[in-house]
Amino acid sequence: MRTGKSSIFHFNRKSLFPVFRSLLVITTMITPVLKTGAQESLWELIPLNKKITSLEITHKGIIAGELDTRAWQYPYNGVYISEDLGLTWKEAGLSSTGIKDLFYDSENKTIYAATYYFTDGHVGVFKSADNGTTWTHIGNDFSSNKTWARDGNIYVGTFSHGLWVSNDGGSTWSQKIGDGFFGPQINLLKGSDNVILAATNTDLYKSNSNGSDWVLIDTFRNKTIESVELIKNVITVSTRSPAQIYISNDNGSSWELMNEFNNGRITFTKLFNNKLYFGKSSATPNYLSIYESEDFGSTLIDLGLSKNTFAQIMDLAGLFSYPNILFVLTTENEIYKYSFPRGSSDTGFLDIPWEFNTERELVTRIYSYFDHEYPFLKYTYYSEPLNNAGTTLNFLGLRDKEPFLYYSSHDGYDFSLKYGTNILAPAGGFAEYNYCKPCGNSIKINHLNGYESTYMHLQKNGLVTDSDSTVWVKKGDIIGKVGMTGNTSGPHLHFAVLQDKNNNGFFDDTPDGRVDPYSWLDIKTKDPWESYSWTDGSGQHQGSKSTYLWNYETESYSDYIQNTADVTTTLQNETHKLEIPNNSFENHFSLIMRPFSIPAIYTRFSYVPESSIILTAIDYFNNHIANLLQPIKITFSITDIQDFFIPESLNFYYWNPLNGQWEQMVTSLDIANNQIYTTTDHLSYFAVFGQKFDSITPTTNIELTGYSNKGWYKELPTVILTTGSEDDLSFYSIDNNAWEEYTAPFSPEMEGVFTIQYRSMDLADNTEESKDELIRVNAQNKWESTIKIKQNSFVLSQN
Repeated sequence: MRTGKSSIFHFNRKSLFPVFRSLLVITTMITPVLKTGAQESLWELIPLNKKITSLEITHKGIIAGELDTRAWQYPYNGVYISEDLGLTWKEAGLSSTGIKDLFYDSENKTIYAATYYFTDGHVGVFKSADNGTTWTHIGNDFSSNKTWARDGNIYVGTFSHGLWVSNDGGSTWSQKIGDGFFGPQINLLKGSDNVILAATNTDLYKSNSNGSDWVLIDTFRNKTIESVELIKNVITVSTRSPAQIYISNDNGSSWELMNEFNNGRITFTKLFNNKLYFGKSSATPNYLSIYESEDFGSTLIDLGLSKNTFAQIMDLAGLFSYPNILFVLTTENEIYKYSFPRGSSDTGFLDIPWEFNTERELVTRIYSYFDHEYPFLKYTYYSEPLNNAGTTLNFLGLRDKEPFLYYSSHDGYDFSLKYGTNILAPAGGFAEYNYCKPCGNSIKINHLNGYESTYMHLQKNGLVTDSDSTVWVKKGDIIGKVGMTGNTSGPHLHFAVLQDKNNNGFFDDTPDGRVDPYSWLDIKTKDPWESYSWTDGSGQHQGSKSTYLWNYETESYSDYIQNTADVTTTLQNETHKLEIPNNSFENHFSLIMRPFSIPAIYTRFSYVPESSIILTAIDYFNNHIANLLQPIKITFSITDIQDFFIPESLNFYYWNPLNGQWEQMVTSLDIANNQIYTTTDHLSYFAVFGQKFDSITPTTNIELTGYSNKGWYKELPTVILTTGSEDDLSFYSIDNNAWEEYTAPFSPEMEGVFTIQYRSMDLADNTEESKDELIRVNAQNKWESTIKIKQNSFVLSQN
């Protein structure tokens, strides 16, 4: 890694904007796209070569229904299940029935299957409450095409007998669309808590009364419905001839045309993880792919299935895992699996701005996060609501109060780094100096790609520039050193990124353009900052979309855990190892281990660097799992820290949000293998604390020299700070201004009454609490040596 400073040429700040415009042509030379360990989006063909008609996700796996009319092939024509994300399949009942549709009621954990053939005296709908081990026939013996159920209300769409509804779990039935043995074919059945929709060959009906009453939706009269999807009160409908997508945000009362596809056909839609996915084909040329839309079809992203075929999409099924997975069924009897990228993108251009040992430091060095709710720090026109004051929402979607997550309204990141650490330019650009009282000595870099990065609290010495001139820096050049200038209680780097939203080159888009370089990695919710809008004295504003800007992944380890006895899954990195019994939960789930930030609240012991992790788990339906049926084992390697911490003092702790404390866990020391371990059946935040071999903080003594009389110095005094070791670093601040490193005796160039704060830290990072010394100086006889009391207040008189 390059660490030498390079100042190629200088510009005056006022004349810099035209230069920015002329240099845009070389942007690609400045910020090459690099990805380290980046995840690529993959399409994988699933090994189930059957005539599959329907896919569905259950708590136990993916189920598929077969209907193969080729009797001479002796097809199974039943339900298949895969419990390993589509890798292997086994039969799950209803042999020879011919499955037309599958539906899984996730709340009641019940599978419903619509069948085509008479088998053992029955046809129609069957249900299973044990994941396909046993099946029970319900309803009439009509060949069925579609089925849906919720809270004891069961809906069956038949081929020639219309729509039938049961409101008592299948005991009694009534026909709702059609008349007797004559009725239209029901091609679609979808529902939510508020509305049910059923489609025939020519019309779309809805019911807001659990199927008791049905009305024809005029918008779709005499239209062929390709697909219907519902989540809460949002409904999407795709039609054929013309190929269109409609949306309703009020349970079908009103409709809006979102997009029209003149050269194409929309054959299936799926709302998954707050986005719309659909299969779209075109005849000229023959092309089929899966598209993603964040705005219900107005704008599209091709996910790259990219098949040159006349085939259509028959079904889509989304499964929450890590990464999330989308299963796609085509009319060519193929099932594809798409694994979503895990948050990073090809837009990264920033290296880590210090010399690092492991990429985990991107997270493990974090002390304070970017607040995704209201990053209004230092913005005077608008502030966060009072009910959100004191809480922080970070890029993982974690929200908590201070001091567990620091800090509310923060517009960047605080990285805990040793005093004097070289700060490196993470990408090329023009660097300029900036100073404000809260910021201290700062450097800003315009990277000429619409982003500006800022580095605060730097030392006075070692800055790449400290004037109005700008300096060109290359990636890896030293731009400054970690200091304690500005508002800071200890050495750290404040790092922030601003986007030039209005493209004027001046980066005056604050706070609108404040972005998080870690993007938004919560798969369950949307980033609130991206859509937040407000009006204040400076006009109308809206937050910005945060894109992943690092060249490195935020490290995470995950695995898919099956409910299988006598099997253990292992997750491991250089410091941590997890051993998870596969029968640790009743359903299959994904467990994720991520490095976490430095704890803001310590125990009476010291935090062990790199030991903080967060363990989370989700099932197929994105339900978070906090408690397991069987404990997991957590092991931490002490190889790199055994020279600094007493091994016998090391213990795991977990964060207890109920009392806001770190709770000690039963911990075992394996000195032969240089590790400690514990067990837990609760998923939370974990960290290791212990006692250092050197845990004694330095003590700073202050000495003032100079002539004084009655407590007032009659000349400017000299301040001398001493500790017990020449290796200690001492710092001082005058009247709560910027901290300065003490290198030699100094004389405060001021008179009156003021305070000197001082403290020291040693090589083991033991840091002394700051102490105060009140000083009174009257060298020019402008200050009286008495304090008068007027109306219960203290007043200092000046001559």
